[in-house]
Amino acid sequence: ERCNAYRTQWTGPSKEAEAAIKSLGCGEVDVVAISSTAEVEGLLLLCEHYGMQFDQCHASVDTHGPVTAAGAQSLGVKVSEVSTNHSSFEGIRDAVVRCMKTRRTDEHAKK
Repeated sequence: ERCNAYRTQWTGPSKEAEAAIKSLGCGEVDVVAISSTAEVEGLLLLCEHYGMQFDQCHASVDTHGPVTAAGAQSLGVKVSEVSTNHSSFEGIRDAVVRCMKTRRTDEHAKK
């Protein structure tokens, strides 16, 4: 039997959301860590609301486990890293660290 412990709900636009989307759009964000498909849906809604296509931003997307990765990909979001330990949030932390190391290596190789 399943018992829902929480519900993710899009709260709509806000000053904070607008600032975050602008930061994504101008390349100030390196990595977006996602722990649910609903978070991806909310992010895409905010991007649309503020006139930005998510694929225009240069941030990598890391997900907390393969289910979230599949959900993000089904919504057209390219996933860079998937946490392998999805029993705790240490897994997503480790995925972000791997992603940042890869980005730095790639940036260094371009120089």
